[in-house]
This record gives sequence, C-alpha cells and structure tokens, in this order.
Amino acid sequence: MPSVHAAKGKVGDAMKFTGRAARGGGSRVTYRWNQDTPLLVRAMVLAAGTLFVAGPPDLVDEEEVFRNLSDPAIQAKLADQVSALQGQKGALLWAVSASDGKKLAEYTLDTVPAWDGMAAARGRLYFSTIDGRVICMGGK
Repeated sequence: MPSVHAAKGKVGDAMKFTGRAARGGGSRVTYRWNQDTPLLVRAMVLAAGTLFVAGPPDLVDEEEVFRNLSDPAIQAKLADQVSALQGQKGALLWAVSASDGKKLAEYTLDTVPAWDGMAAARGRLYFSTIDGRVICMGGK
C-alpha cells in the first residue's frame, strides 16, 4: 500500500512517497485530440459542442528560453511576454470543435480575460477581464 510521510529535502523539508505507481500511470483519461494554440489559455468554457478558449498571445518558445536564458534577445522576448500577460497586447479568443479540436473561429480581444472568468448561457459568451470589465459576446 503506498504511503506518504515527511522527510528531509535537498533544501528544507519535503514529502516522501513510497509504493508503486499503478500500471500505465494510473490515468483513466482517454485523449481524443490535442491542439496547439498561439495563446496562453486563461479562461475556457464548453457550450453545445464548442470549446471557447481565451488568453494573451504566447510569444515565447519555452525550450528555446531554457537553452538560452542569458541571451539578451531571449530576455527581450520574456519581457514582451510579461507585457502580454499584463494585458498590454490584447488577447485571442478561439472557438474549437470539442469533438475533433478543429478551430471554428478566432477573435481578437482588446484585453486579457481574468483567470477562469468565462461562462456561456443562452447563446452568449460572458467573460470578466483583468481590467475589471464584464464582456458579453453573441446573440442578436
């Protein structure tokens, strides 16, 4: 039977897990598709078979950053990413098919949605923003 207990870590205290992982990692999740997006998803909601995802643009290649962290060009890209996270570069909203991951639509937003701040109801999409607004999209 797996157990957990406090232990001495490399720096300070830690937790030690003993036992064996379940076969196959123990995951019961079946992946149907995956989709790279040019945005850092901060909010998402599923509505009638459409997955809406929104967030600031993803401006850095993390693997490149880790390989060249001290490079001034990389530092400039990281500073640019910080300004995007702060809402200075707007955001993107994608509508994606929940069944196969195909992009159905893309919209440009003038601000970044708040973390987990999106909802859908009666044919409309609502999201709160990091600058304190609530925006409603859709419906006639």
